[in-house]
Amino acid sequence: MRFDYSRFAFFLIILFLTRLGIDVSGGEDHYLSYAKYWWNPDWIPNSFILQEFAGTRLLFQYLTGPLLEHVSISTSALILRGLNFLGFAYALTVLTQSLNLPRLFAVVSFTLFLIGRQSLFGGEWIFVSVEPKTFAYVFLLLAVNAYLRERYITMTVFLVLATYFHFLIGAWFFIYVGALLISKSLRSLLRVVCLSSVLLGPFIWYLYQGYFSTFSDCAHNMSHVYNYYRIPHHTGLFQSLDYFLDIHVLGVLGSFVLLLLLLFARRQLQGDRLWPPLVRLTVMILSFNLLFVLAAAIDAYGCNQAGSALITYYPFRSNSIALLFSYFIMARFASVWISRTQYGDLLKKLLIFMLLVIACFRTLDNARKSVEAMKSNSLNPMAEYIKEHTPRDAVFAFAKMPASRAESPKFIRTANREMFALKKFVPATSNKRCEWYERQLLQASLMEDYQLIFSQEMSKYKLDFLVLGEFVDDARLSLIYSNEHFYLYSLP
Repeated sequence: MRFDYSRFAFFLIILFLTRLGIDVSGGEDHYLSYAKYWWNPDWIPNSFILQEFAGTRLLFQYLTGPLLEHVSISTSALILRGLNFLGFAYALTVLTQSLNLPRLFAVVSFTLFLIGRQSLFGGEWIFVSVEPKTFAYVFLLLAVNAYLRERYITMTVFLVLATYFHFLIGAWFFIYVGALLISKSLRSLLRVVCLSSVLLGPFIWYLYQGYFSTFSDCAHNMSHVYNYYRIPHHTGLFQSLDYFLDIHVLGVLGSFVLLLLLLFARRQLQGDRLWPPLVRLTVMILSFNLLFVLAAAIDAYGCNQAGSALITYYPFRSNSIALLFSYFIMARFASVWISRTQYGDLLKKLLIFMLLVIACFRTLDNARKSVEAMKSNSLNPMAEYIKEHTPRDAVFAFAKMPASRAESPKFIRTANREMFALKKFVPATSNKRCEWYERQLLQASLMEDYQLIFSQEMSKYKLDFLVLGEFVDDARLSLIYSNEHFYLYSLP
């Protein structure tokens, strides 16, 4: 089958127009800052926040570290998005072309997925910015294409590559595919298990040594903290009943309805070669998602929000890829129906018009984000002052301001300095996560009363400067910089 370059171009153009920009996302700040520090620890000497075991980010950091050594995080994000989108366009072309999904319906269904909610619940996304997981998804799409064609060795290689970029994305799909192969071909399953064990064995041993070989005592249940304090949008669905009803219940119900529709659709596609396996895979994913909703409820109400392993490892992450496959499946039915109706040509023209309108509006919105990112704000001048007038190993605490300002990872990128606490940058290792959480508790108290900075609890931490959202007349503090939003004080 000849590669469809026009299909590839359409996917790439849509991605570039709607997502390529210089607006650095929180995730890009997060992972690129880790990579930059890992490659060059002198960037922010002795950083507690950034000094982190590479773990599942190892390959990503090896690939991005040299780039970050020479260009800024914002420029690196732009370059890496472009490379990532090239990979996505290729993988999407290969998959939809193998499925024989007409080009127009492939591009329209993808665009609708791209601009909408990219998961029904669990907060996962695929096509927004660049992170280790987005490179993993490129190889995952290629692995799914190989699975549909029953090329299980090729599938395994692609899934291994996905796993090296993001362990959980690859691992969950090994589970889904393994469950499907049990009833189809035990010999193929054995080959997949053997090959993946050989290729992933060293990586798994490396991860074990970093994550599980040492443990430290902690007064807090860090599994609870991680699932219900840090990532309830991903795993702790039942942080409270009101939270579940407000945030997740419609998505869970939608996933159940989608599962029923796919079970019906499977019977309509029995004559096709590749579509039934895709439907079975999507049904398997959604079934696992819904099963783990029950596990999340048991953890919350039967285990007092213990944060068990059943939910800690992101069992709902795959809801996003299941939704993407569902869009393709619906597009296949739409293409068949439209081809049979007497208004087929008119409906296709309407789809093209809709695609153009969506692309125009999303392009304008994407351009607006880039323009806003280029504008100077109150943080940038202070960051420039800090870079020029403070030691490189200085530590800054934030207090008395909206949490969105105090918890912005942009400070690290723009000021090149350490923050006392940052909720988003949760450590992966247990021996650091406890201190990370204790810092969050102190940070929350600081937001209410800046004078906590002088308490015994804070004395064990290295703190050099205090950033306040309002002016205070305190003889213990020395004001060295201010603008309309920030007041920078040196600490005694």
